[in-house]
Amino acid sequence: MRLVSTCAAAVLLPILATTVHAGDPGTVTDWSGFYAGIFGGQGNGVILPVGLGEEEAPGKIAGVQFGFNVQKDMLVFGVQTELTKSWMAWTDETPPDTIDWLGSTTARVGLALGPILPYVKAGIAYGGGTGNYSIYTSTATMSGWTYGAGAEIAVSDNVALFGEYAHYDLGPGTLDFGGTPIEVSATASVVKVGVDVGF
Repeated sequence: MRLVSTCAAAVLLPILATTVHAGDPGTVTDWSGFYAGIFGGQGNGVILPVGLGEEEAPGKIAGVQFGFNVQKDMLVFGVQTELTKSWMAWTDETPPDTIDWLGSTTARVGLALGPILPYVKAGIAYGGGTGNYSIYTSTATMSGWTYGAGAEIAVSDNVALFGEYAHYDLGPGTLDFGGTPIEVSATASVVKVGVDVGF
């Protein structure tokens, strides 16, 4: 978790500093419309097999996102869906228990400061993971909630760079090890950077 917090600060603080010093409300940037993007980053997950303790699972992430914005004066309202491939794994076991993928559908609210758009988001989340016990391997799909914050910087009329921190809380789900069910849940904190293209 400390690594992700450090990465989040490293990614978001320069963007927010740019927002404070360079954001000019008089500069017109239209954030309305559809967009799609790609991203990569770092995550730190915690897998919780009920009654068996916590398993910390750091790893890389990569994914795609798409959404739609409506701008009203300086306020920007949007809806966004993302799908993330995760390599977060608890490596104290071979093969490791893993968080395999994450997804979310969130509402976003941002403040248009010229070419810079800081925002917050929250909504539903979903994901899946793999557990291993003895000779058995099982997968589980979970759902829950997510929240996050970030900022976009427009570099042209239809291209924006972004950095974001997001937290996921998922569960419960069930792993089945040869007829023995184990209830699991998971949390994850991720930092991602990427590019959005408007159309």
